[in-house]
Amino acid sequence: MTRYFLGSLSIEGFRGINNDGDPLVLKFKSDAVNSVHAPNGVGKSSIFEAVCFAIHGIVPRLKALQEAEQGDSYIVNRFHPGQQATVDLIFASDDASPDVAIKVVRAANGARLVTSPSGHADPQQFLASLQEDFVLVDYNRFAKLIDISALERGRSFASLVGLSRYSRLRQALDGAKRTQNVNSDLGLSALDAEVTTGARALSAIERRVIAAHDEVAGAGSAAVDKLSDLKAAVTAALSAIALLKPLIGEASVMDLDFEAAELAIEKQEGGEARKTLDTLTTSATSLAGLEVTVEELADVDRLLELAGRRDEAVRSVGAEALHALLRDALAVVSGSDWHDPNQCPVCEAKGSDALKPRLEGKIAKYDVAAQLGAELINDVATAPGIAKLRKLEEAPAMAIATGDRLHVAFDLAAKKGDLATSDLEIIKARLGVLETQRGETLARVRGEADALQARLPPSLVQVTRILSFAKQFRDAVLEYESGEPVLKVKQDKLKVLNRWKTFITRAGQSFADAEAELANERIGEIQTACQDLFGRFVRGGPDVKPTLSRAQNSENVDLGSVPK
Repeated sequence: MTRYFLGSLSIEGFRGINNDGDPLVLKFKSDAVNSVHAPNGVGKSSIFEAVCFAIHGIVPRLKALQEAEQGDSYIVNRFHPGQQATVDLIFASDDASPDVAIKVVRAANGARLVTSPSGHADPQQFLASLQEDFVLVDYNRFAKLIDISALERGRSFASLVGLSRYSRLRQALDGAKRTQNVNSDLGLSALDAEVTTGARALSAIERRVIAAHDEVAGAGSAAVDKLSDLKAAVTAALSAIALLKPLIGEASVMDLDFEAAELAIEKQEGGEARKTLDTLTTSATSLAGLEVTVEELADVDRLLELAGRRDEAVRSVGAEALHALLRDALAVVSGSDWHDPNQCPVCEAKGSDALKPRLEGKIAKYDVAAQLGAELINDVATAPGIAKLRKLEEAPAMAIATGDRLHVAFDLAAKKGDLATSDLEIIKARLGVLETQRGETLARVRGEADALQARLPPSLVQVTRILSFAKQFRDAVLEYESGEPVLKVKQDKLKVLNRWKTFITRAGQSFADAEAELANERIGEIQTACQDLFGRFVRGGPDVKPTLSRAQNSENVDLGSVPK
């Protein structure tokens, strides 16, 4: 690939150079460091800006002016009689290819004209090929590279060694793979919570299906994945009862008119007593499945521990108003117009180090506290202990009035993101009270059912009991058949999102490793030459070598020095 060096430069009527008919001509050597030196105010900056205008089409200092100041009107020297600026460049190749001459004219009407006296087919494209960050570096940019933070230096350095596109892509990948962004952009946390909650709910329904099946058809190797077999077994058991067989006919338990079956039993005998027995049997089954387990209490303890860590993180950073103040201060010191990176814009105190990294560090602590708070809210939404509390308080057999149900206020606080540790402590104590109440209620219900069974004819008691469980089987199967496809869709979507998360995390890390390796390689390639050049510039000064070091797993580039 042919490389080109700037061989000569001719300028007329550009910026501070007023030389009608007498172009300023500079010639450069391609095998040496070239320098331009002159007293202040005679046009050194205009030379640099002329090259910048020729290659990039702009003068950065003028571009930064307010629109009302009409920065472009200062490109042509105000005193040049022709009111046009001309920049001629001759580029010499490193492989004996013919020189390329480019003429760039800023016309009186403001138009930019690009031609090639040497006959290059596309002079505009030739200049475009030179539009890299590292081609032109002025003093301000170099000085900023020295003063800015290690992270900003790393990103600026990337542009100086031709890696700016890699740096931008790395930043984009870092943002894409950040857990908080993945969760918020893709709704991963919310979907994961929905799948967890849905799976637990479906598992509970499965247990109800199996339990009801076993009560009607007898215990065996029943499995929900063979639902048709379970329906057939329950249907056969009901058909074996003479009173129910005419109602079943050739249909299935899923089609049985349970109201008609209950009326048929009522006509036999029992009446209201049979209905009461059915209600008591259903209540006993429901209460038996609502036991508060050791695992559920342990999960509440885990939530308490997480809430404690969140509280500690919040205490370590202070009020939310301070968070907003820090962000405002960071916005000020990050602006290009802030005069002193070491001075606080709020209290005007001035430190020895740049303020921006310290502000970013403090703000990061708020982000940690916020992340812990969000994690707590997500975990509460899927916590089995909290779900058990809701079921116990809403269970008809527990007879807890709506106004006495703690989970209503608790769920509202969780929805608002305003959960206190004390709320969880109250919930844990409430679960203990409810478990005791559940046990007492279950014992009472079973006692009432046993007493009622003793008064009813044995055959009718058994038929009533089987019919009650058959109805529970039918209802549980309907819930399962409506809930399972919905959960399957969410599970499939979650798999896709988790695959994306795994991919983007690995891709981001792989790219970051490769980009860091390439940056270190570039540093190694230029460092020796730059140290030698530095030594020539500061002869008689400090006997040191400036060094650049790229941090591991980071874009930070630290600037230091070592003795020669």
